[in-house]
Amino acid sequence: MNIRRAARGLLALAIFLGATFVAAPPGRAQGTVPVTLRLVSQTPWNTLKDPVLHIAVRADNSGAEPVGDLTLGVTIGAPVRSRTAYESSLISGPELPIFAVTPPEKDSLEAAGTRRFRTSVDLSTIGGISRTDSLVYPMRIDLRSGGSPVAELDTAVIFLVRVPEVPLLISTTIELTAPTAFDPEGLLADPGFEASVAPTGSLGAEVAAIVRLAGEERLSPVDLVVQPSLLDQLSRMADGYRRIDGSDVQSGTGGAAHAASLIAELRQAVSSPSIHLTAMPFSAPTIPSLLASGLSADLATQQAAGLEMVQEILGVDPETTVVRPPEGALDDAAVSALAALGASTILGDADTVERPPQPNEFAPPPTATLAVGGQTVDAVLPDPGTQALLAQTEFLADPVRAAQATLGELATIWREQPVPSTPRGISLLLPQGSPARFWGAFLSRLGSAAFLRPVAAADLVRRVPPPAAPGAIVSPSTERFSRAYVEAIKRARRDLLAFRSMLVEPTPIPDRLGRELLYAESASYLGDESAGRAWTDRVDEVTHDVFSRAVPDTSQVFTFLSETASIPFRMGDPGTLPIRFTLQLRSSQFRFPGGDQQVVTLTRPDQIVTFDATALKSGPGTIQVVLRAPSGRAIRQT
Repeated sequence: MNIRRAARGLLALAIFLGATFVAAPPGRAQGTVPVTLRLVSQTPWNTLKDPVLHIAVRADNSGAEPVGDLTLGVTIGAPVRSRTAYESSLISGPELPIFAVTPPEKDSLEAAGTRRFRTSVDLSTIGGISRTDSLVYPMRIDLRSGGSPVAELDTAVIFLVRVPEVPLLISTTIELTAPTAFDPEGLLADPGFEASVAPTGSLGAEVAAIVRLAGEERLSPVDLVVQPSLLDQLSRMADGYRRIDGSDVQSGTGGAAHAASLIAELRQAVSSPSIHLTAMPFSAPTIPSLLASGLSADLATQQAAGLEMVQEILGVDPETTVVRPPEGALDDAAVSALAALGASTILGDADTVERPPQPNEFAPPPTATLAVGGQTVDAVLPDPGTQALLAQTEFLADPVRAAQATLGELATIWREQPVPSTPRGISLLLPQGSPARFWGAFLSRLGSAAFLRPVAAADLVRRVPPPAAPGAIVSPSTERFSRAYVEAIKRARRDLLAFRSMLVEPTPIPDRLGRELLYAESASYLGDESAGRAWTDRVDEVTHDVFSRAVPDTSQVFTFLSETASIPFRMGDPGTLPIRFTLQLRSSQFRFPGGDQQVVTLTRPDQIVTFDATALKSGPGTIQVVLRAPSGRAIRQT
């Protein structure tokens, strides 16, 4: 990361976090009047041909008294020409006003009430607006009572005087992820997931915005990274489900209908050439945690299961050369493993690699190279300053304002070098879980801004080649699972392999259990292994139940009337699943003339399996019974 640039980004972060003490955060009430102001809509940018700026805001009065004598103030400041100045204006407002107006508003803002206010400004009438340079101007909107501000917000006005000669290349990564919402019993345990898939929920709005972007006439490529276990959960949900409280949701109703609609919308979106689809490993485990925990063999399994799930649910094959490691977690071993799986471009975080300083604190290069063990992969790195803005909860709390302010940040970056001698680009990683209204507001701006040219991540690497010197991972991930937790996963996988090998007839059960076992490796359980053990316990429960059904009645006592006799073993009840295994006898007091083991196919309860046995000496003796699966694993020993 660019040290000077990073420091400035962190300073902006500190100012935002400290805004309660330094200056009122955007939209916050002023003084003791409990009113907040939020941006409803704003013309994203204006031109000489279309100079009228339209603004709509919403005021909310959470107090017990009405607020009257209202005016809506609009102040536009002199243009900002650096990112530092721009980001400062988002907190402190215009430093040097070039325009101000405070039109009166009718009626009061009632107690516990909400009102919308609209106004327009003809930018061509403002002398401080340049007619020769495309610039970004800070703007403050405030609601006043008796001439005193009671709430305010800061945003950006973008004024273009001509069609940009060289738009800024921009690669945008969108993640579709969610926590595990269903428990191992198939019950919906997280009601928040149900709300998120509704049309107005965070996932529902995100997908709807992606669909609109995919349908735009102008091709606006984005990299869509999907967590396959999310698709698995949506598919379960669409078929109808039971909540953990016991209530049922039928297919085609409520959350089941929303999940089915979400899948259909995603299928539509990913069929567009604008959407470059990438799949995470199935349950989104952090790759370094798998490798460091001794689960390296599971990475390929996770990857294959993820690709299969995406193809099954969405009907397309994801790209495999461009990858996004879950949570952006990387180390050298992870880079090497991803390269071995065919990755050539990694979608990283803003701080994955330290980037060389740029003149005048301009935006750092959006690409880098990682070289590990003779293997080289490219990395696409989000802009640290823009990511610092998007990481702020307060910034995103006013989603339309956040979308416009982010666009202003991008316009300021473009303005750094509007006609560069070599191609310039930037990358964004949009924050998962952003407010529903942010997605549509930002993606519509991204897809139509004349000063931006959206490109896919792989295309950005081709157009803006990485610096020649390979970068190094700044903070390698060190999280890993405990030895006991890893052993529980490995033991459950061995038992599942044994169970699969015992089956006589086709059944989806082992595939489902194998998929569920992958959930135990999810990154969400790195700090909560007790919750993750529910998945290994579920596999143990099913496999051990089958194993126990194969066990013969070993409480039987046999009396030999001669040296050699037949021993009948009464087998267990296989239930609805016929199973095959090897029954082996061991004893130092008997030998078995016909062999000490038999392959048994158990299809019904109380089957009899007979062994001939010869006593080697008189008196009582014992025989040890071992059941072995065709995989070779001993499943029971009595």
